[in-house]
This record gives sequence, C-alpha cells and structure tokens, in this order.
Amino acid sequence: MLDADADWQQFGKDLERLRAAIRKTQSVNVNKSEIREDAIALVQTYFRAVRPHILNLLGSEQATEPLDYYAQHLVQLAQGRNARRSYMALLRDFSQEWSNLAWLREKALGDFALVQPAQAKAFSRTEQRILDTLKATLPNSAKSYEQALRDLEDEKLSYRGTAVELREVVREVLDHLAPDEPVMKSDGFKLEAEQKTPTMRQKARFILASRDLPASVQKPAEQAADVVDESIARFVRSTYVRSSASTHSAQSRLEVEKLKTYVDAVLTELLVTG
Repeated sequence: MLDADADWQQFGKDLERLRAAIRKTQSVNVNKSEIREDAIALVQTYFRAVRPHILNLLGSEQATEPLDYYAQHLVQLAQGRNARRSYMALLRDFSQEWSNLAWLREKALGDFALVQPAQAKAFSRTEQRILDTLKATLPNSAKSYEQALRDLEDEKLSYRGTAVELREVVREVLDHLAPDEPVMKSDGFKLEAEQKTPTMRQKARFILASRDLPASVQKPAEQAADVVDESIARFVRSTYVRSSASTHSAQSRLEVEKLKTYVDAVLTELLVTG
C-alpha cells in the first residue's frame, strides 16, 4: 500500500505539473525530451504503485480500466514528437478520471476503517500473518476474516454471520487457488456423491498435492477443510431452530471459536506456509 497518502497525492501533483508544462509549450509538437521523460515516469508510477493500491482497495479492475487506457496512450505519445493538442486532450481526460476515482478511494478507505477500531485487541501472530497475506491477494476476503476476528472480541446475540464470514474466506481462498475446472480435470478426480462441483476437501487436496507435500501434511489440512464446510453449515442451520438467541449466545461463541481453529489451520497451510 502507498506510504500513507504521500504517493497518491504526489501522483496527482505530477499529473497536473505535466499538464502545465505541456500547456506552456509553444510548438505544435511536444519536442522536449524532459517533458516526454516526465510523461513516461508518470505512467511508470501509475502502474507500479498507484494501480496496485487501487486494486487492493477496490478489488476490481473495472475501476482502473479508464486510467489504464489513458496511461497506455500517454506512453505511446511520449515515444515520439507528437502533437501538443493530443497530449492536452488525453491529460484532460486522465485528470478528470483521476478526480472521479478519488471519491471511490476515500469511500473504500472509510469502509476499511469500520473494521479497524482504534483500541482493538491485538491479533495473534498466526491471525496477523493470515490477514496480511489475504490483504495482498484477496482484499475482500481480508475484510471478511478481520470482521470475524472483531466479532469474536465482542459480545453478540448471534454469531451466525461470523460463522458464514469464516466459511466464505476459506471458500474464496480455495476457489482462488483451485478453480473448479483444473480440479475436475486432474488425474483421478471424481465428484463426491450428490455434488456437482469439487468439495472444499478436494480443492485443498488438489492444492497441497501440487506442492508435492507428504501425506502427513496433506491429510490434516484436507480434514480441516472438510470440518469447516460441514460444521459451519450445521452450525448455521442449528441457529435457526434455537428458541432464544440470548440463551445460546455463549454456546454459539464457543462453537465458532472452535471452528475458527480449523479455519486458521486451513488458511495457514494454504497461504502462509504454501
């Protein structure tokens, strides 16, 4: 992520500085090598720092598509002595799209802050390593995992949502590392009874087998994935039939805390030690 807001703000300043330099150009074409080099440097900063930051926050390449287009065409212009008016039109649109994206960024930062109270309890070393890895690879899953951690710090009337968040994190990680099609095409694969897609256990097996890990390592992780899938589903169903949420709140919390140990075991094996 960018160093605070420094790189983000600096990119905006550099973009406007480039526009001003080209606006002052008197010639029909932009001939000065310094200006063209600044244009290329601006694009490099965008693709190497700014774009990854936006993708990490918003989790969607659609948000960056317009800026990607303008950045690519700016590089093309800077490769030669091209028309000043072409630069000006492109940079005008680039700057406008930059401004439009700014509010989306601020909203995403605000949403992320909702699950980061200032006086929050420190996470364990394992939890923090899982969270850091998720933030770098699956930002939305990172938010779900952190929300589950925060839920378990508080007294809640229902932990059903917490259980669902944990299951979704595991599911999303498995789907990311082992999409259905490659798993189903792997040697010896066979759908389990009454299943139309691979189970969590089968996906975990596929991932771990691809790393040539010994069976003594693979088996516990597969079983933990199976426990997550079955036990969380059973837990969620059971909360619907309980007569009093307050009566069973403490029991529910203990159940989810136990399930989380399996979730952490799976995520540690797949993300941290993989």
